[in-house]
Order: sequence, then structure tokens, then C-alpha cells
Amino acid sequence: WDVAGAHIDALEEHIEQSERYLIAAGTWSHQQLIDFIHIHSSDIIPDNIKNNTRIVHPGQSLPPHYDIDSSKAQQPLGVTYIPLKTTIEDLIWQLIQLREILSRS
Repeated sequence: WDVAGAHIDALEEHIEQSERYLIAAGTWSHQQLIDFIHIHSSDIIPDNIKNNTRIVHPGQSLPPHYDIDSSKAQQPLGVTYIPLKTTIEDLIWQLIQLREILSRS
């Protein structure tokens, strides 16, 4: 909802057409996703996904290679972000459901 909500809010707030906003909650690395699947995951992630997700460098974070500042969008549009954990869980459930649908075809 964060990106979709920002679009709706921009229309409702009558933001000037020439304004541009960066909508991003921050930076992350693939290693963070892998760590989440193996270490920080709840029961939502099935064992077959955990078993098929290779552990490379647990806990290692990448050096900061860029930074994202989306404060401009947070103020006038009131953007709030979905936590990374929730985003990953939702994505994995959607992929599981898609696999089940495709396997029935």
C-alpha cells in the first residue's frame, strides 16, 4: 500500500505536476533477505523454502553503496512504509500461492 497510497495521496493533495517524489523505505541487501528466511522468519516460511535458500555469508551486511532519502514524500504525502519483514512474508506467500495455481494448470 505504501507506493499505491502515495500515488493516491499525490492526486488527492493536488501536488504540483512538476513535483517528483522518491518512494523507498531504505536500502537492503540480498543477504538480509536470506538471513530473514533462515534466522528471523516466523512460521510463515515453509521448510522447503528455507531448505532451498542457500546460506552464503550469514549476518554479513554489505558496505553502504548508496543512500535513499525519501523524506520529501513522507512530509506532504504522509507516506509510511511497510516493514521489510512483512514485505518478505507477503511476497513468499504470494509465490507459494502462484506455484500452487500453476501446478494445477
